Amino acid sequence: MAWYSSDSPDPEPNHVQANNYPDSIQVETPPPPKNIEQISERIEESARLFNFKSLTFWSGAALLVLALSVKAGEAFLIIFAFWVPIHIITRRWDKERRFIKISYDAGSLTEHYRSLIRSFGFLEENHKLSTLDRSESIFGFHEQKRHAGASSLIDMSRCNVGKTPPPWIRSNINFSSLHTKQGSFYFLPEGILLFNGLKIEPLNYSDVKPSYSFESVIDENPPEDATITGKTWKHPNKDGSPDRRFSVNYQIPICLYGKVIFKFGPDIKIEVVTSKKQSGKYFYESYPKF
Repeated sequence: MAWYSSDSPDPEPNHVQANNYPDSIQVETPPPPKNIEQISERIEESARLFNFKSLTFWSGAALLVLALSVKAGEAFLIIFAFWVPIHIITRRWDKERRFIKISYDAGSLTEHYRSLIRSFGFLEENHKLSTLDRSESIFGFHEQKRHAGASSLIDMSRCNVGKTPPPWIRSNINFSSLHTKQGSFYFLPEGILLFNGLKIEPLNYSDVKPSYSFESVIDENPPEDATITGKTWKHPNKDGSPDRRFSVNYQIPICLYGKVIFKFGPDIKIEVVTSKKQSGKYFYESYPKF
């Protein structure tokens, strides 16, 4: 496991004495990454390292199957007794060698980054967070009637925010993170890491353009912190009254939600809908201007 310090002034490669080795043997560790691009490269290098834990697991499993196939019960027990501790030790060792640990001096974190952490607190306090995946206008009263009188049809999926480190990284501070269908975004002091499947993309804060607005949503199951501005019927008439031709026709709340729009450069746009209507506004006002 490599240790890096964010406040080290362009150090030369560190030479540290390895534990449990003779004094003449030294282990060289690479210098700490200087920016988000280098952190991304180190993570990709860790991900490409040979997976020894899988090797021990499948090798042991193959030997156990072989022992069972030849009905060698005693051999099965011996293999199992040796394989389990070997696999556990290898799994821990393999995990440790692949992790990158970045240590920060909490007192030297910029006020911009502290403001960013505070801004995400306004998103964390929502009972429900969603991403607006698609919006399609509905034309014609007949079609609007089928969708509780809505003028547009939107697809939303649940998302969440938290304070979790990116894969392959351990740190002494918590990073704000945003997890959506389009990927997971991790906000480090150096920049942003986007994980989308096996792809890792570094992003600079100067490329992020957040904004906010409000979204009126017909929601059959609004959370407790939602602002309900009215109600509509599942099948309404033009004047808003219930259409009596439908035996199953009930009222649905109309909620006013907040919305934060993230633009990560020219290609990535994420719209986060917040159940608290003011959360998007508070987030935008607290988010630092890099």
